[in-house]
Amino acid sequence: MNDKCKTLFNSTENNLLNCESTYRNQLTNVINNAYDISRLFCFKGKNNEFCPISKIFQKAKTVGESVTGDSFYSFSLLHNYCLDDVCAQYIDESFIGIYALYNIGLISEENIMSSLKYIRDFIESPDCNKIRKNYGHVETMIDVNSETSINESSSSKNIIFSWNLLFTIMIIIIHINFIS
Repeated sequence: MNDKCKTLFNSTENNLLNCESTYRNQLTNVINNAYDISRLFCFKGKNNEFCPISKIFQKAKTVGESVTGDSFYSFSLLHNYCLDDVCAQYIDESFIGIYALYNIGLISEENIMSSLKYIRDFIESPDCNKIRKNYGHVETMIDVNSETSINESSSSKNIIFSWNLLFTIMIIIIHINFIS
């Protein structure tokens, strides 16, 4: 990360003082939560494929739709969580990014949080265990603290994607505020 970026992250509020006060809080929240927000779009599971939650956010961005709670209830999505323990464990972490998007105003539907709880409950259910058994997966999840359980990439592609996403979100916020 270059020095300008480090300065911006280390002193977000001071560097945004030149912005109008109505935008300052939103922009500060976006920058402070950029990591958690960007992971919603690019988190990958154990087979290096995007997790279902990332696919939901990618699709919404691509087709210009809002993410709704209904997006989280498909059997295919739940089935994939049962078979990919890394993605299943990410559900708990995804609350942070989704809550940040809700606070910023880019997600307006409150029931998304309860949708995530539904997924978490399904993952821990006997039905999910049956799916795992049918596909030859072990019945228990990998330890959350295991070094092999989380597949994070710090490649330059992910960093560039995160920055592009951050600036896209900032532009959307500014655009929305200018329209209203």
